[in-house]
Order: sequence, then C-alpha cells, then structure tokens
Amino acid sequence: MRNKGNPIKVSGAILLALVPMILFIPFSPSYIYLIPDLFLLMFSAQILGVVLNTIFYKVTPEDYMLQVGGAHSSMALSPAVLSGIILGAIIQLISLECAFFFMAIIVGLSIFIIWKAREIGEFKL
Repeated sequence: MRNKGNPIKVSGAILLALVPMILFIPFSPSYIYLIPDLFLLMFSAQILGVVLNTIFYKVTPEDYMLQVGGAHSSMALSPAVLSGIILGAIIQLISLECAFFFMAIIVGLSIFIIWKAREIGEFKL
C-alpha cells in the first residue's frame, strides 16, 4: 500500500502557517490571545517534527540508523545554543518585538529552502 501525501508539501504548508502565528505575537492586544496562538505554534511544530522524523527513518538504511541518528540529534540540538544567544542579544539590545520578527524571517527562509530543495531532488518515499 502506497502512502499518500508529499512530506515536502506538508512541511512547507506547516512552515507557511507558522509565519502569521509568530507575527501575531507582538501585535496581540492581550496576553489571553497568546494562549491559543502559542498552542497552535507548538502543535504545528510537533506535526512538523513527526513529518521530518518519518522522512528520516524512511531514507536511512537500517545498517546506518544508529550513526545517522546520533549525527541527526547533534545537528538538531546545536542550533538551540546559537538561537538562544542570538535571540537573547536581540531582546536585550533591541526589543522583544524584533525578536519575533527575526523568528518569522527565519521561518520564511526555511520555507524558501524547502521550496528550493524540491528542485534539487525529490525524496523517494
């Protein structure tokens, strides 16, 4: 049985939905409006994680799963340090609102990278 759906399109759609959610945060009239927005952000990020992990497990041969899994985990966690430093500096030196705009720009760049990745080559899932 063949799986339906294209993971690149799903990832792109989720990332495209994240941009307005992130941009809404600085313009929120009250903190009560942030609760559903942040819930949707985290929910979308978890769906994106499932899609990306599914791609990872399907394209990695079983013989290399442990080595590739360790490298994948290391590369996935390393940006957390850099993002904390960069966003902390933006919040401290400029403003909190600029940090959310910066996050939206990064998500927009991720959408562009996913869009260009399909021109480089399709995953055979």
